[in-house]
Amino acid sequence: KSGSSASALILKNASDSQGTVQFGSTNNYKLQGGADYVGFNLLANGSQVLKVSTGGDVSFYEDTGTTAKFFWDASAESLGIGTSSPAYSLDVSTSNVLTSRIQSSAGETILELDNTATNGRRYMIISGGNSGSLSGGKFGVFDATAGATRLAIDSSGNVGIGTTSPVDKLQISTSGAGNPYIGF
Repeated sequence: KSGSSASALILKNASDSQGTVQFGSTNNYKLQGGADYVGFNLLANGSQVLKVSTGGDVSFYEDTGTTAKFFWDASAESLGIGTSSPAYSLDVSTSNVLTSRIQSSAGETILELDNTATNGRRYMIISGGNSGSLSGGKFGVFDATAGATRLAIDSSGNVGIGTTSPVDKLQISTSGAGNPYIGF
């Protein structure tokens, strides 16, 4: 223990205000803090792995320890994946083909888009499985605000607007007087 606080463990270099905690005898893991670090850094085998700044920003680094690839901007409440300067609430950036996955083994996999502003709507993009509103492997757009499926594509490629069970390549159905139906 070094310092005057009785309620804290304080480790610091005697010549300055820096502190390093080393784990292992061969310099494998280090936790560094102090004025030069503006928060703390975690290093593994000499490469920076994690940095937490005093403002609450958190950076996780790629394997060489030089580039933050997963970054939380605390002041903007934004998450960057592949960027350390997210411009959006969730900002994903890559120089390669961007492939993302949302996977579920349940009856449906749903991506929900919810705009809570005045006149905003809640939509769901659904990949149907063995159960749910779009069962049988259908793909669809569901208007959760109205409680209605707006578009459905079945496993044969038939497209339904106003129906979840199209029988033609394009089927448009509406509810109301006479229940009009157009099929191609």
